[in-house]
Amino acid sequence: MAIDRPPLQLVEAPAPQPASDGPADARKEKRAGPRRRVLFGGKIVFALGARSIDCTIRDLSEAGAQVRLAAFELLPEEVYLIELRRGLAHEARVAWVRPPHLGLQFVRSHLLAEAPPSSEFGAMRRLWLEHVPRSSP
Repeated sequence: MAIDRPPLQLVEAPAPQPASDGPADARKEKRAGPRRRVLFGGKIVFALGARSIDCTIRDLSEAGAQVRLAAFELLPEEVYLIELRRGLAHEARVAWVRPPHLGLQFVRSHLLAEAPPSSEFGAMRRLWLEHVPRSSP
């Protein structure tokens, strides 16, 4: 017994799409500005300056940074990132966590060279000064 089937039709396949990294692509689209790859030393500071963790700043923009922690630990939502090279303390919000990496969104930045030692930035200023190369006499 023969089965009636409609004739086969050729259908054009859709054009291949560029590979997607999934959520990473979505993050890139949300960034306020381009990030540049860097390898700078830094410190994550929290608990009113009483706690700090060494980190490496992996990429940086005016709006945020990605850092790699030397030792991972749970952090509060709001931290400071001390950019040791430029002497900046960035008030930041933790945007995402994938241990040992963090994504930080900057709220405000402060120049530590101008911070009075007795100010709320005194502890961060001291941490920064410990890493500033001293000129020899």
